[in-house]
Amino acid sequence: MTNARDVHDLIREWTGSPEERRQLEELADRLEEALQAEVPYRPEFREALRAELMAQARRTLLPWYRRPVLWASTVAVAAAAAVVAFGLWQGPSLLGDFGAVPPQAPKVAEGPEQPGSLDSYEHSTIPRLSSNVKIPVVHLPDEVVADDQAQPEPLTGLDLDKGVQVYLVSNPADLDQFRRVAASLGITGQPQQVGDGYLVSSGGKTLTMSADGQIVYADSTAFTHAGAVIDEHGAREAASRFLSRAALPVPDLHPVVTVQPGEQGGHIYQVTYTPRVEGRPVVNGRTVVWMTDRSGVFRAEAHLRAQEQALGLRPVVSPDEAVERARQGGGLFGPGVDLVYVRSVVSGAVYLQPQWRVFGSNEQGQRVVRYIPALADE
Repeated sequence: MTNARDVHDLIREWTGSPEERRQLEELADRLEEALQAEVPYRPEFREALRAELMAQARRTLLPWYRRPVLWASTVAVAAAAAVVAFGLWQGPSLLGDFGAVPPQAPKVAEGPEQPGSLDSYEHSTIPRLSSNVKIPVVHLPDEVVADDQAQPEPLTGLDLDKGVQVYLVSNPADLDQFRRVAASLGITGQPQQVGDGYLVSSGGKTLTMSADGQIVYADSTAFTHAGAVIDEHGAREAASRFLSRAALPVPDLHPVVTVQPGEQGGHIYQVTYTPRVEGRPVVNGRTVVWMTDRSGVFRAEAHLRAQEQALGLRPVVSPDEAVERARQGGGLFGPGVDLVYVRSVVSGAVYLQPQWRVFGSNEQGQRVVRYIPALADE
């Protein structure tokens, strides 16, 4: 459920009397106001609740707020959340009987950081949402289409006259998550700060994280793995097990597997997952796992778990204009075109912005897709 309008639409659809509708609408308005307000004593409560709701919604094929059997329990959860949030705002006045400890202000560093110290919140600030944010434009290179059967995805569900949603990715690079991933992979070294990111290594394994939350894992010992020989299906299963063990997201259930000969014999499998937002692929946010044909993962690239928050609808250029712009770069393009999302990073904030993906061929005759920024000048 993305906004108060969805809640009110659902209430009007499933309530049987004006009085019941009025009561539920009042409850929904109070809850919406509560979730938007600052929570001085427990600021993590709102984000944890939002993360849980979004995770449950994404696990269903249909939006959960369209399923009538869940509406009763949803109202109960909303009411409980409102009560808990209200109690948290009241602080010790309500919780004093239970031995609550008065909240303390967060510590703020007053001087230069000590050598070797790592601040676990350095990369985990949450930028404030604003509909007036200037989204940086990202220019991606042409991408060769490996699958000859690949075609543009339908533009169903889009109302281009109203615009396309832009998202902010919150908490993209949290040091605590980085440490959990390292521990899950058996890397016991002490994390070191490298530029705006972190690095940790031990026993031939290395893990790095950039400021936007991208994780890169390498294991020089993977080629000595003596497991049974696997096929493409086994590679998918092994990649999924690796990501789950590493506490990294598994973006989809049907990754693409490509095979190539290994330098030391056997085969190398590349398992590629493409995450989606609102059903649209995030083309530069893919998760890729490379392994031997004996399940030894020697490299992986992924992004830490994060939440997407809508910034609002933005006007976009038309598909026809996107095709025309693609043709200006040379080659033969169009009429095939679809809409995708692209990660863009500026000043520590990560955005997901729409781009047009135009199918065609470059001047060398290769079948490629060309990315054209979709946001129109406002």
